[in-house]
Amino acid sequence: MNGGPMTDRSPPVGQDTVEAALRERGASVGAVVIHCDMDGRSASGSSPRGDWTLDRLYSGKLFQTLLRAACGEWSGQDEPADAMLFPGCWAVPIPVMQRRRRVGYHVALLCTAEVLDAEQLHALCDAARLDLRVVRTLLMDVVLSGQDEVSRVGLSLRWTYRDLCVLADGEQESASFSCQLGEAYEELSLLYSLGQSMRIEQTPDGYIQLTCESLLQNLTFRFVAVRLIMGEETLRPIANELHIAGRPLCGDDELGRLTATVVGHLRRSKTQVILPYASDQDRWADPMGRCILAHPLLWEGKTVGAIIAGDKLGDDPDPTTGEIKLLDASAAYLNIFLENAALYRDQQALFLGTLEALTASIDAKDTYTCGHSQRVAWLSKQLAEAARFEAETVERIHITGVVHDIGKIGVPEAVLCKPGRLTKEEFDEIKKHPERGARILKDVPQLRDVIPGVLHHHERMDGKGYPHGLSGHDIPESARVIALADSFDAMSSTRTYRAAMSRDQVFEEIERCSGTQFDSHLVPCFLDLDFSIYDEMVRQHKAAHPVPAALQNATDVNEAAA
Repeated sequence: MNGGPMTDRSPPVGQDTVEAALRERGASVGAVVIHCDMDGRSASGSSPRGDWTLDRLYSGKLFQTLLRAACGEWSGQDEPADAMLFPGCWAVPIPVMQRRRRVGYHVALLCTAEVLDAEQLHALCDAARLDLRVVRTLLMDVVLSGQDEVSRVGLSLRWTYRDLCVLADGEQESASFSCQLGEAYEELSLLYSLGQSMRIEQTPDGYIQLTCESLLQNLTFRFVAVRLIMGEETLRPIANELHIAGRPLCGDDELGRLTATVVGHLRRSKTQVILPYASDQDRWADPMGRCILAHPLLWEGKTVGAIIAGDKLGDDPDPTTGEIKLLDASAAYLNIFLENAALYRDQQALFLGTLEALTASIDAKDTYTCGHSQRVAWLSKQLAEAARFEAETVERIHITGVVHDIGKIGVPEAVLCKPGRLTKEEFDEIKKHPERGARILKDVPQLRDVIPGVLHHHERMDGKGYPHGLSGHDIPESARVIALADSFDAMSSTRTYRAAMSRDQVFEEIERCSGTQFDSHLVPCFLDLDFSIYDEMVRQHKAAHPVPAALQNATDVNEAAA
C-alpha cells in the first residue's frame, strides 16, 4: 500500500530536533516512531507514552529481523510503501534523504486489532521476556480501526515530517543569514573604526596597534601581529618593525624571526593560510600555532610586511571566509594609511628642510652662530620629550626651535657680526628680532601656532625679559623650552666678544638662574639630557665654519680647564 509521494530533500542540520518532534506527533496518534539505517539496523525510538515495555518489545532481535526484511523491500522501491511486519503490525516508512540520496528511515509502527491475537506477538513477548497480558493491554489503547486508518495516519505523519523539515530548513537558513549578517556587521564596524582613526594626527605606530587590537576582537585567533621588513628608503622612519595584540605562544624575538619568514613566503596581494599541523612544508611555523593567516603589505609594488593572525582557536582549525575577508580589508586600510603617512613624512621633511635652509642662511651670516638654530631645535625637542609633552607638541616645539631666530633676517649684518660688545642702540636693534620673526610668520598659516614661542623666547620667569616683560606661566610653554635651549647653546658657543663657556660653567649658570630666568620645572629635565648628539653637531659645525684662532685658543683653554 503506497502512502503517497515522498519529498526528495536533504535533511536539515537540526535532524535530531525534527526526529524528536516527529516522535511526539506519532505518540499523539498512537504510533511508535523509530529510526534506522538503510539495512534496518541502529533502530531507536520510544513508545507513545514513553512506556518502557513497548520500547523493549520493539528493540528485541526478532523484531529487528522483521524490520530488516521490510527495509530490504523498501530499498528496491522508488517510493517505499507501507509494510505489514506481521498480522496487525504495520511499518510506515518515511525516507530520510541527504543530497537526493536515501540514507535511512523514520519508521512509524501502527497496529490494528489483529495484532492482539497474532502468534508473532507471543513470540516477541517471549523473546523480550514480557507479560503478554500487559503488552495486549498497552496495545489496546493504540490500535487503529483498520488498514485504511493506518494509511491515513501514515500519510499524516509523512506530511508532518515534510513540514518539520521545511521549518527546520527555514530556521537553518535564518540562522545562517543571521550569522552572515553578524559577520558583515562586524566587518563594517571594524572598517568604520579603522577609517575613522585614519587621521593625519594619528601616528603610524598607534594606527598599526589599533588595527591589531581591533582584529583580535573580531577574529578567533590567539594573536594578531603586523610585521614590517623595512629598508632605508621605505618605512624605517615611520613605524616600528613588530606590533602585537594578544598572547602568542612564542616570545617576541622568536615571533619576530618567524614573522619575517612569513613575509618572505608571501605572494603579492594574496592571503596565505599556513597550517603547520597539516603540512610538513609549514612545520617551521608551528611555534605560532596550528593555523596562521597572513596578508602582504605593499610599498611601491613591493612586499614590505604582513598582517598576521596566528593560532586559530576553537574546534575548527581552518579559517572562515569571513575571517579572511576581515584580514584582507584591514590590510587594504593599513596599506593606504602607511602610504599616506609616508607622503606626510615626505611633505614634512620638505617643509622642515626649507625652514632649516632659510634659518641656516641667517646663521651663516655670522661664523660664530653657524648651526645655532639647528642645535636649538634639537635641544628643544629633547627637552620637550624629557618633560613628557605630547608627541604633537614636541614636534611643534622642534619647528619653533628651527625658526626662533628668523627675525634676525632684518638685523643689519654690521650689527649681527660686529666684533666686540654691542652698544645700547645696537642691542636694542637685536632685541627687535622676536617681534620681526612673529610678523614674518603670521602670514604662513602652517606656522601660526609657533609664533608665541618665537615672540617670547627671550622672556624671563622674573619678568625682566623682552619684548613684553612677561613672567612666570604667562610665558608660553614653548617659549620657556626654547629660552633654555637657546641660552645653553649661546653660552656653549664662541662669540665675537667672548670664548665659549665650559659645560660645567654652563650647567652652573643654568642652575643659578633656575626660577629667575628659566622655568625651574624644566631645568632638572634639561640637565639630565644626553648631550652626545649635540656635541657631535657642534663638531660638525665647527669643521664647516672654523672660528678665528685667537678665540678658538681661548675656547680650548676653557675646555681643558673643565
